[in-house]
Amino acid sequence: MHRGFFAVALVLALVVPLVGCASAKPTDWTGHHIDEVIAKLGPAKRIVPQGENKMYVWEVERRMAAPPTIDPATGRTTPSPPAVAYTSVRSFYVGRDGIIISYTWQE
Repeated sequence: MHRGFFAVALVLALVVPLVGCASAKPTDWTGHHIDEVIAKLGPAKRIVPQGENKMYVWEVERRMAAPPTIDPATGRTTPSPPAVAYTSVRSFYVGRDGIIISYTWQE
């Protein structure tokens, strides 16, 4: 009996903290103040008035390394500039009190 109780207690002690971590949404910004997002992402690229509310927008260019060019005569390589792969857009709809009402996060 003692052994079974100890085994159950050990399993719960190991599993419960993991369940809490798995259910947390670190990017769920709804209900947070916009200042928290600004502290995390830096200043917004633009702020668009939406009646009494505002839309804060961040755009981040995601770049991919392009292969170097090779001179066929000499065999020397020249690095190529990184190419823009896509632009990630993050928009936050914020109430007058600075609280985030909703957001979109497009990668």
